Amino acid sequence: MKCTKCGAQLEPGMQTCPLCGAPGEGAESLEQTAVETPVEETAAGTPAEEPTAEPTAQTVEEPVEQPTVEPAAKAAGETDAQPPETEAEATDAQPVESFARESFEKTADTPAGDAPAKKQTGRVALFAAVAVLAVAVLVFAVTSLGKKDNGAENPADATGETTSENAALNTTDETDPTAMNNVDQAGNFIEHSYTVANDAFTEEDAAAVVATCGDAQLTNSRLSYYYWQQYYNFMSIYGSYASMMGLDTTKPLSEQMYDDTHTWEDFFLQSAVRTFWQTEAINAAAEEAGYVLDSETEDYLASLTDAMTQEAEAGEYASVDEYIQAAYGPHSTMDSYTAFAREMMTASGYLSTVYGSIELTDDEISAYFDENAANYAAQNIAKDDPNMVNVRHILIAPQADENAETDENGQPVLTEQNWTNAQMKADEIYKMWQEGDATEETFAALATEYTEDPGSMSTGGLYEEVYPGQMVQEFNDWCFDEARQVGDTGIVKTSYGYHIMYFSGVCDHPYWYKVAQGDCLTARQQQALADIVNATTVEVDYSKAKLTENGLL
Repeated sequence: MKCTKCGAQLEPGMQTCPLCGAPGEGAESLEQTAVETPVEETAAGTPAEEPTAEPTAQTVEEPVEQPTVEPAAKAAGETDAQPPETEAEATDAQPVESFARESFEKTADTPAGDAPAKKQTGRVALFAAVAVLAVAVLVFAVTSLGKKDNGAENPADATGETTSENAALNTTDETDPTAMNNVDQAGNFIEHSYTVANDAFTEEDAAAVVATCGDAQLTNSRLSYYYWQQYYNFMSIYGSYASMMGLDTTKPLSEQMYDDTHTWEDFFLQSAVRTFWQTEAINAAAEEAGYVLDSETEDYLASLTDAMTQEAEAGEYASVDEYIQAAYGPHSTMDSYTAFAREMMTASGYLSTVYGSIELTDDEISAYFDENAANYAAQNIAKDDPNMVNVRHILIAPQADENAETDENGQPVLTEQNWTNAQMKADEIYKMWQEGDATEETFAALATEYTEDPGSMSTGGLYEEVYPGQMVQEFNDWCFDEARQVGDTGIVKTSYGYHIMYFSGVCDHPYWYKVAQGDCLTARQQQALADIVNATTVEVDYSKAKLTENGLL
C-alpha cells in the first residue's frame, strides 16, 4: 500500500509513513502535539520526537458566512503554495484572526512554533527521527531557488516585508551553491539528471567529493543523507500542498520543473548543499566555543539504533542497514546515519544557545519599528494603539430549533426566541457568579463548565494579549472602553451570542511592540546565523554529484 499523503510505498506492518510521518492504513490516529519552532525557546540539544509541523501557523474551523474579525489591512496574507525563501520567513508571517461560530480560538496570538504537529506513536518514525530538523526549523530550511511563477504571492510580499535571499548565503558566484549550469548559451533548459541506479552506484561514486567547507567534505554518500532528508522534511511540511506546487510524487524529480531552469531534483540538491554548508559552519563555531551535547540528546542518539531496528523489523527488512539503505542508498549504514543525526543535532543545539543569548531593549524594539514603519503601516499597525489586554468570557450561543430552516449557506436560521433563551441562560450564569465568591477564579471555573467557545474552554475563558481590532466589534469595544478597569464585568451581545465578560488586566505593551519585538528578534537571529556561516566558504562541483534511487518511493 502507499501513503495517502506523500505517495511513499508502505511495507506490511508499518504503522507510520517513513517519509512524512503520516499514519499507515489501519494505524491508530496520531496524538496532536506542539513543535517548538522558535529555536530561541528550545532547550539546547533537546531532541524532539515530532518530525515537523504543518505549514500554517494555525487552522481554524470557520463557517462560510462568518466574517473575519481582523480588518483585511491588518492581516498579513494567506499561506502561499510556494515554499518560502527560508523557513524563518514562513514562521514570521502574521496569521489572520477570525471568530468562528463553533470556535473562538485565536490564531494570531499563537506562535507558529505552537502549530499542531503529527506525533509519532511509540517507535521513532523513519528518518524524520533526525529530530533536530523539527527543533531547529528556522535553521535547516528548504531554501528556494527564487520565486516560482505560479500566480501566487510570496508570503513576505503579502505582509509588505522585504523579500531577500537567505542572509547567511550572501556569496559570490564562485562559492554560491545555487550556481548550476542548466541552460545552454541561448538560455534554453538542458535536460539532465543526477540520479543513477543503485546497482550502478560504485564505491568510487560514493567517495567522490561534491562540496568542501573548510576541512569538511561532502561526498556523495553523505550527500544522500542531506538530499533525501530535504525531501522528507519538505513532504512533512508541504506534503498536502505538493501537487499545488507542481510536484508529482509518482514521477522522477528530475523530470519535473521547479522553475524555468531548475528541476525539483535541482531544488532538493541545492537545498542539501546549503544545509551541509550551514551545518558545517555552525558545528565549527560550536567546537570553537566548546559546545557539547547534553545527556538527554546523547541518550536519544544512543537509542536510535534500537528504534530503527524495530521499524526495520516491522517493515520486514532483513536488517536495520537494509532499512536505512532503502531510504538513503546502497552505501548508507546505521552508523553513518547516527553520525549524520549527531552533526545536525550539534548544530541545532549550539544555534539554540546563540539565539537564546540575544536580548533586546525597549529602545531597540522601538527603533526597529520606526525603521520599518512603512511596512507596518501597510499592515495597519501603528504606535498609537493602546496596550493589549487580557479578558475572560463565557459564550452562550443561541441554539436553533431542531427543524429550523437553513439560510443560503446551509446554516440554521435563528429565531427571536432562540436569542431570548440564550440571553436568559447568560443572565442566569452571570447571576450565579455574582451571588457566589465573584472572583476571577470562580469566573474561570464557570467558563470551563458553561462556555460554548471551545477555543477558550481549557483556559477558563481567557484570551491574552488581545489587541484593538482583533475581536468582533462589540467584543472589541467593551475591551477597549477608556473607562475599563480590572475586574469589570458585563454581558455583551455579538453575532455569535451572549458573552459574559470579565476584564482580567492590561498588558505591558501594545500590539505594535509585540510584532516589532518578534520581527527584530528574527532579524537578529538571521544576522547571527549569517555571521557564523559567512565566516566560512563552500566550494561545489555539481559535476561530481550522483544521487541514489529511493527504495521507498
